[in-house]
Amino acid sequence: MIDEIHMTRQRQSQTKVPLNPNKLSQLRGAIGTLSWKATQTGPHFQADVSLLLSEVPEATVQTILKATS
Repeated sequence: MIDEIHMTRQRQSQTKVPLNPNKLSQLRGAIGTLSWKATQTGPHFQADVSLLLSEVPEATVQTILKATS
Protein backbone atom coordinates (compact mmCIF):
# COMPACT_ATOMS: atom_id res chain seq x y z
CA MET A 1 0.00 0.00 0.00
CA ILE A 2 1.24 3.46 -0.89
CA ASP A 3 1.01 6.18 1.74
CA GLU A 4 -0.55 9.42 0.61
CA ILE A 5 1.80 12.32 -0.03
CA HIS A 6 0.04 15.38 1.40
CA MET A 7 0.36 18.70 -0.41
CA THR A 8 -1.71 21.86 -0.28
CA ARG A 9 -3.55 23.00 -3.40
CA GLN A 10 -1.20 25.97 -3.58
CA ARG A 11 1.84 23.65 -3.56
CA GLN A 12 0.22 21.40 -6.18
CA SER A 13 -0.11 24.38 -8.51
CA GLN A 14 3.66 25.01 -8.29
CA THR A 15 4.51 22.11 -10.59
CA LYS A 16 8.08 23.16 -11.46
CA VAL A 17 9.25 23.67 -7.86
CA PRO A 18 11.89 21.13 -6.71
CA LEU A 19 10.96 18.83 -3.85
CA ASN A 20 12.26 19.28 -0.34
CA PRO A 21 14.13 16.31 1.20
CA ASN A 22 11.02 15.05 3.05
CA LYS A 23 8.80 15.00 -0.05
CA LEU A 24 11.63 13.47 -2.08
CA SER A 25 11.90 10.65 0.44
CA GLN A 26 8.15 10.08 0.29
CA LEU A 27 8.30 10.05 -3.52
CA ARG A 28 11.11 7.48 -3.51
CA GLY A 29 9.06 5.26 -1.21
CA ALA A 30 5.98 5.55 -3.42
CA ILE A 31 7.89 4.83 -6.62
CA GLY A 32 9.66 1.90 -4.94
CA THR A 33 6.29 0.42 -4.02
CA LEU A 34 5.00 0.99 -7.56
CA SER A 35 8.12 -0.64 -8.97
CA TRP A 36 7.73 -3.75 -6.81
CA LYS A 37 4.04 -4.02 -7.66
CA ALA A 38 4.70 -3.62 -11.40
CA THR A 39 7.41 -6.27 -11.29
CA GLN A 40 5.23 -8.75 -9.42
CA THR A 41 1.82 -8.28 -10.99
CA GLY A 42 1.74 -5.65 -13.71
CA PRO A 43 4.65 -5.76 -16.13
CA HIS A 44 2.74 -3.48 -18.49
CA PHE A 45 3.34 -0.67 -15.93
CA GLN A 46 7.11 -1.14 -15.72
CA ALA A 47 7.95 1.41 -18.43
CA ASP A 48 5.87 4.13 -16.74
CA VAL A 49 7.46 3.39 -13.37
CA SER A 50 10.93 3.40 -14.93
CA LEU A 51 10.29 6.85 -16.39
CA LEU A 52 9.23 8.10 -12.95
CA LEU A 53 12.40 6.64 -11.43
CA SER A 54 14.49 8.54 -13.98
CA GLU A 55 12.96 11.82 -12.76
CA VAL A 56 13.91 11.33 -9.10
CA PRO A 57 17.31 13.12 -9.25
CA GLU A 58 15.57 16.30 -10.42
CA ALA A 59 12.08 15.64 -9.03
CA THR A 60 9.50 18.42 -8.88
CA VAL A 61 5.93 18.69 -7.66
CA GLN A 62 4.90 17.51 -11.14
CA THR A 63 6.73 14.22 -10.51
CA ILE A 64 4.61 13.59 -7.41
CA LEU A 65 1.47 14.43 -9.35
CA LYS A 66 2.44 11.89 -12.05
CA ALA A 67 3.20 9.21 -9.46
CA THR A 68 -0.10 9.64 -7.68
CA SER A 69 -2.35 9.84 -10.72
